[in-house]
Amino acid sequence: MFLIVIHHYAVHGTLPCYSSFNPSISASLRINLFLHVLGRLGVVIFVMIGAYFLCELDNPL
Repeated sequence: MFLIVIHHYAVHGTLPCYSSFNPSISASLRINLFLHVLGRLGVVIFVMIGAYFLCELDNPL
């Protein structure tokens, strides 16, 4: 859940996301991209965990 919150911050937050390269914002852009990737990973993991709990197991181990 925390990674999903990070993803929302990276997409809709206050970190600048510019299309042109500017050395003064390069570090900020890298941080934003890193948070975006972590957030996307969190979304995938959250969906996989949710799908696991939605599966009905006929023969529990």
